[in-house]
Amino acid sequence: MIAGLIKFWPVLIPVSLYFLWLQYARWQARKKGLPITRFTEGPWVWMIVSSLIIGIACLILWRLEAAPEKGDYSPPQLRDGQIVPGHIEQP
Repeated sequence: MIAGLIKFWPVLIPVSLYFLWLQYARWQARKKGLPITRFTEGPWVWMIVSSLIIGIACLILWRLEAAPEKGDYSPPQLRDGQIVPGHIEQP
């Protein structure tokens, strides 16, 4: 599960970029005496859409990256008191 989450970290890029921009915009607003931008006033629809596009691209690349193994899977077994790790037996 952790490996799957690590592969999907790019989905967080749009929200992270917005958060950084928001901090900069607030700093500029305080500096110039303008009203401060609120977090809820952001472009949430665009962030969600861009996160979905990035997530779908990650799924496609993850699937293309994983080459299927040919053969039969043999699970780990106990032979003569030793654990033999699982492996794929070639046909």
